[in-house]
Amino acid sequence: MAEDRSKFNTGNFKSESFNQLVKKPKKKVEISGENEYGNDAFNTAPSGLASYTTPKEMPGAEPKIKRKQGRPKVITDDRYKVSLPKKISPALENKLKQLKDAMPEFQEVSGRISFNQIVDTLAESYIKNRLPMSKEEYIRSQIENGFDKLKKS
Repeated sequence: MAEDRSKFNTGNFKSESFNQLVKKPKKKVEISGENEYGNDAFNTAPSGLASYTTPKEMPGAEPKIKRKQGRPKVITDDRYKVSLPKKISPALENKLKQLKDAMPEFQEVSGRISFNQIVDTLAESYIKNRLPMSKEEYIRSQIENGFDKLKKS
């Protein structure tokens, strides 16, 4: 017949012995710094390397040779020297790249065409073709005044 399980039956509890699978170690292993929780516990250098501050000073380290990459920039006038990095979108850069292939001013140029050259050519083309003569003369005089101010400073 079925047992009555409406109440806990604690009287029929049998204690069984069991075999322990993992044995306790016979001797305790001491680890130096096991209970040290200071900040300098992780900042220790390996012995023999503590006196070296940089990888170049380490024995057997090869010195790195610095090489300049790309072509050297030869700019004779400081007014044309680029001082700020270009901050343009990739879409505009793609547009200028496609446009420079169609510009007749760059058909004979075999070297690298810089961003500065493209913008300068576009500005000159706009001044020549789109502005009336009086406005063109005024803009050119303003550009010359700006150049003179750059030369003085």
